[in-house]
Amino acid sequence: MLGLGQSHELTVQVNGILEMKGNLRIAVFTNADHFKDKVNPADSAIIEVTSQELTNIFKLSKGTYAVAVYQDENNDGQLNTRALGIPEESVGFSNIEKKKLRPPDFKESAFFLQSDTTIQIPLFYDKK
Repeated sequence: MLGLGQSHELTVQVNGILEMKGNLRIAVFTNADHFKDKVNPADSAIIEVTSQELTNIFKLSKGTYAVAVYQDENNDGQLNTRALGIPEESVGFSNIEKKKLRPPDFKESAFFLQSDTTIQIPLFYDKK
Protein backbone atom coordinates (compact mmCIF):
# COMPACT_ATOMS: atom_id res chain seq x y z
CA MET A 1 0.00 0.00 0.00
CA LEU A 2 1.30 3.43 -0.96
CA GLY A 3 1.55 6.10 1.67
CA LEU A 4 1.06 9.83 1.27
CA GLY A 5 3.45 11.40 -1.17
CA GLN A 6 4.11 8.11 -2.94
CA SER A 7 3.94 8.06 -6.71
CA HIS A 8 2.60 5.84 -9.44
CA GLU A 9 4.03 5.33 -12.90
CA LEU A 10 2.03 6.73 -15.78
CA THR A 11 3.42 5.23 -18.97
CA VAL A 12 2.41 7.27 -22.02
CA GLN A 13 2.78 5.42 -25.32
CA VAL A 14 2.37 7.70 -28.35
CA ASN A 15 1.80 5.94 -31.66
CA GLY A 16 1.03 6.83 -35.25
CA ILE A 17 4.06 9.06 -35.72
CA LEU A 18 4.43 9.52 -39.48
CA GLU A 19 7.25 12.05 -39.79
CA MET A 20 10.65 11.04 -38.39
CA LYS A 21 11.69 14.56 -37.43
CA GLY A 22 11.56 17.01 -34.57
CA ASN A 23 10.52 16.32 -31.00
CA LEU A 24 7.48 14.89 -29.31
CA ARG A 25 6.19 17.15 -26.54
CA ILE A 26 4.06 15.52 -23.86
CA ALA A 27 2.30 17.51 -21.12
CA VAL A 28 0.36 16.13 -18.15
CA PHE A 29 -2.29 18.43 -16.66
CA THR A 30 -4.33 18.43 -13.43
CA ASN A 31 -6.28 21.63 -14.08
CA ALA A 32 -9.00 22.23 -16.71
CA ASP A 33 -7.97 25.83 -17.43
CA HIS A 34 -4.30 24.88 -17.78
CA PHE A 35 -5.28 22.00 -20.09
CA LYS A 36 -7.39 24.32 -22.24
CA ASP A 37 -4.61 26.90 -22.55
CA LYS A 38 -1.80 24.28 -22.54
CA VAL A 39 0.11 26.10 -19.77
CA ASN A 40 1.58 25.07 -16.41
CA PRO A 41 1.53 21.28 -16.78
CA ALA A 42 2.01 19.13 -13.68
CA ASP A 43 4.79 17.36 -15.61
CA SER A 44 6.12 17.29 -19.15
CA ALA A 45 8.68 15.65 -21.41
CA ILE A 46 10.39 16.36 -24.71
CA ILE A 47 11.51 13.29 -26.66
CA GLU A 48 13.43 13.19 -29.93
CA VAL A 49 11.38 11.48 -32.63
CA THR A 50 13.22 8.33 -33.64
CA SER A 51 10.41 5.85 -34.35
CA GLN A 52 6.68 5.54 -35.07
CA GLU A 53 5.95 4.86 -31.39
CA LEU A 54 7.56 6.59 -28.42
CA THR A 55 7.10 6.02 -24.70
CA ASN A 56 7.67 8.16 -21.63
CA ILE A 57 7.13 7.31 -17.97
CA PHE A 58 5.95 9.94 -15.51
CA LYS A 59 5.95 9.49 -11.73
CA LEU A 60 2.78 11.11 -10.38
CA SER A 61 0.75 11.04 -7.21
CA LYS A 62 -2.79 9.67 -7.14
CA GLY A 63 -5.19 12.07 -8.86
CA THR A 64 -7.03 13.16 -11.98
CA TYR A 65 -4.93 13.92 -15.06
CA ALA A 66 -5.26 14.69 -18.76
CA VAL A 67 -2.43 14.36 -21.29
CA ALA A 68 -1.83 16.46 -24.42
CA VAL A 69 0.84 15.61 -27.01
CA TYR A 70 2.12 17.24 -30.16
CA GLN A 71 4.97 16.61 -32.53
CA ASP A 72 7.10 19.74 -32.83
CA GLU A 73 8.35 18.88 -36.32
CA ASN A 74 10.36 22.08 -36.79
CA ASN A 75 11.65 22.29 -33.18
CA ASP A 76 10.37 25.82 -32.61
CA GLY A 77 8.83 25.00 -29.23
CA GLN A 78 5.24 25.68 -30.21
CA LEU A 79 2.31 24.01 -31.92
CA ASN A 80 2.10 25.66 -35.32
CA THR A 81 -1.42 26.31 -36.59
CA ARG A 82 -3.21 27.51 -39.70
CA ALA A 83 -6.30 29.69 -39.92
CA LEU A 84 -8.94 29.00 -37.27
CA GLY A 85 -6.30 27.37 -35.05
CA ILE A 86 -6.11 24.14 -37.07
CA PRO A 87 -2.82 22.42 -36.15
CA GLU A 88 -0.15 22.10 -38.83
CA GLU A 89 1.66 19.56 -36.64
CA SER A 90 0.29 16.29 -35.28
CA VAL A 91 -1.58 16.25 -31.97
CA GLY A 92 -3.04 13.68 -29.58
CA PHE A 93 -4.87 13.57 -26.25
CA SER A 94 -5.59 10.99 -23.56
CA ASN A 95 -8.93 9.17 -24.01
CA ILE A 96 -9.33 10.45 -27.60
CA GLU A 97 -9.20 7.66 -30.17
CA LYS A 98 -10.67 9.48 -33.18
CA LYS A 99 -9.92 12.86 -34.68
CA LYS A 100 -12.35 15.60 -33.66
CA LEU A 101 -13.21 18.92 -35.24
CA ARG A 102 -12.19 20.72 -32.05
CA PRO A 103 -9.71 20.12 -29.24
CA PRO A 104 -11.16 18.03 -26.41
CA ASP A 105 -11.79 19.61 -23.02
CA PHE A 106 -10.24 18.43 -19.77
CA LYS A 107 -13.27 16.33 -18.81
CA GLU A 108 -13.12 14.36 -22.09
CA SER A 109 -9.41 13.63 -21.70
CA ALA A 110 -9.26 13.16 -17.92
CA PHE A 111 -8.61 9.88 -16.13
CA PHE A 112 -8.01 8.95 -12.50
CA LEU A 113 -4.55 7.60 -11.70
CA GLN A 114 -4.51 5.34 -8.65
CA SER A 115 -1.99 2.68 -9.66
CA ASP A 116 0.72 2.16 -12.27
CA THR A 117 -1.06 2.75 -15.58
CA THR A 118 -0.25 2.67 -19.29
CA ILE A 119 -2.19 4.80 -21.76
CA GLN A 120 -2.01 4.86 -25.57
CA ILE A 121 -2.29 8.17 -27.43
CA PRO A 122 -2.59 8.13 -31.23
CA LEU A 123 -1.41 11.20 -33.12
CA PHE A 124 -3.73 12.91 -35.57
CA TYR A 125 -2.53 14.81 -38.64
CA ASP A 126 -4.35 17.48 -40.60
CA LYS A 127 -1.83 18.04 -43.37
CA LYS A 128 -2.70 20.02 -46.48
